Amino acid sequence: MEFMECVCKRRAIRGYKPDAIDGEVLAQLFEAVRLAPSGMNTQPYHFYCVTDALKRAEIAEKACHQEFVGTAPVIFAATCQKGRSFDTALAIENLLLAAAANGVGSCCIGWFDKEKVREILTVPEEMEIALLVTLGYADGQPEEKERKSVCELVTLV
Repeated sequence: MEFMECVCKRRAIRGYKPDAIDGEVLAQLFEAVRLAPSGMNTQPYHFYCVTDALKRAEIAEKACHQEFVGTAPVIFAATCQKGRSFDTALAIENLLLAAAANGVGSCCIGWFDKEKVREILTVPEEMEIALLVTLGYADGQPEEKERKSVCELVTLV
């Protein structure tokens, strides 16, 4: 899939088939995260790839009534050094686009009980939990939503 096609087709998926993601595909997603840019190449993040059904269920309970989180066969928890969430966002975008290129649906979750998820995953105190990302094969495709025009978003100076 060409890059712009991938960007155009990527959607937030909130319903997943129960099928596991192939190990080779997961390895490609991990590599996309590893290759993401970061300030001075510090890579100030660490990702937890949660495939265990019990842990996923525990995390889903802390996702503020977003029941679809529990249907995803994989939950990625993105953690970073405090104050370095910008670098982490770059790695997450690589993950989202790599997932789309491999036919894997995804959705970023910012609304969840971060301290409870910290406990579930035993994330060290020096790291903050930036986002969760659900991953899996989509059970349906959301319709394309209307977007602002380029002129509304970009000013040439």
